[in-house]
Amino acid sequence: MKYSHFLYTGWSRYLIMLLLFPFLAQDLLFELPVFMQKSRADNLEGSTTGRIVSVTPDSTMHQTVDGNRVLIQGYKVKYSFSFENETFFGETYINNGTTQHGKVQRMLFERQEDLTIKYNPKKPEINTIATSYEDIFLSM
Repeated sequence: MKYSHFLYTGWSRYLIMLLLFPFLAQDLLFELPVFMQKSRADNLEGSTTGRIVSVTPDSTMHQTVDGNRVLIQGYKVKYSFSFENETFFGETYINNGTTQHGKVQRMLFERQEDLTIKYNPKKPEINTIATSYEDIFLSM
C-alpha cells in the first residue's frame, strides 16, 4: 500500500509546514486591524444608521518600472448620526483588508449599504462604524 509523502512523519513534513506557515500568518496579520475594528463595534451596545460626511483615502504612491502605483491602506471616514434628537459626529479609520473589501466599497462609494453606527448609549461620543467581514476566508 502506497502513502503520500506529505503524510510521512519524517523531518520533511515539518519543513513543509515551516515554509507554509509564514504565508498563512501574513494573511492573519494583515487582517488583524479588521478584527480589532469589528471587536470595537461589537463592544458598543447602541446601534443606528448614519450618513457619511467625508471619505479620505490613506494612500501611498510607489514608483515601479511600469509607472506609478497607488496603494490604498485604508480610509478615514467622517460620519454623523442622530441619537435622542441630537446630532453626533464621529471619525474612524477603516483598513482596506481583503475580508471586507467588497462591503467597504459598497458602503463608502456606491452607497448601496446602510451605514451602521455603533455607539455607547450613555456616552454617544464613543462611537464607530460597524463593518463586517463577509469574505472571511477570501485571503487564505
